[in-house]
Amino acid sequence: MVKKSKDAKYKTDDESPPHIVEIEFNGEIRSIRVFSARAARSLVEMVKAYPDGITKKEMDVITNGELHDNKMFDELKTESCLSEYVITDGRRESVDIRKIDLEKFWKNTKDLLQPIWFGIEDQTQLSQFEPKLIEKYGFKCNITGIHLLKDPPKHTFAERLRVKAIDHRRPKLKQGKTEFDNLQILSHYVNERKKQICSICTEPKCEKCALAYPENSTTVYPTGDEVSELMKWRKTT
Repeated sequence: MVKKSKDAKYKTDDESPPHIVEIEFNGEIRSIRVFSARAARSLVEMVKAYPDGITKKEMDVITNGELHDNKMFDELKTESCLSEYVITDGRRESVDIRKIDLEKFWKNTKDLLQPIWFGIEDQTQLSQFEPKLIEKYGFKCNITGIHLLKDPPKHTFAERLRVKAIDHRRPKLKQGKTEFDNLQILSHYVNERKKQICSICTEPKCEKCALAYPENSTTVYPTGDEVSELMKWRKTT
């Protein structure tokens, strides 16, 4: 059996975004952007521990206690939308081992451009579509109909519910393109939840999903959730 070569490096020098991880697997190198510095460091150690995985206790020793908290792996799985690649294995006397399915990750990201963006979207390229998107959808969330604020006050209750986000209906990770017909305006909070659900969708049929095409469906395809009650404000606001 040929041993697979792998390595990972955290390329960011400070705590400010973007948080880039450079991964080498079987001679190929790809750059990955994730949600936070904590998620980036977790990803690096999981790649280095591939295929055996790593525990919170082991991570605590490696990072001198820097990452030992409840969010260590959660930011990688949920906030950075890597849930379908992170596996929890409790086989060692109930101590959870986190693994990354590096082969699946490599296969699914084969044809994507570098760097591969997870978590917070790069808004630079998307901003060019904003005027036409606002003209089409108005300044409201296309799923819920919630009116968004152009300059929402910071540090107020539910502020992320009123902040605008430009969303890829079919995610870039699932071969979605950055073009007008594949974009919609969402609430930032709704967009974050959509990313989490998209990350667990193994058979993407975006055209049948209420999160990608609320014009066509009231069902969240990967979970089967019926969200017509949530979406009723789309038609009345």
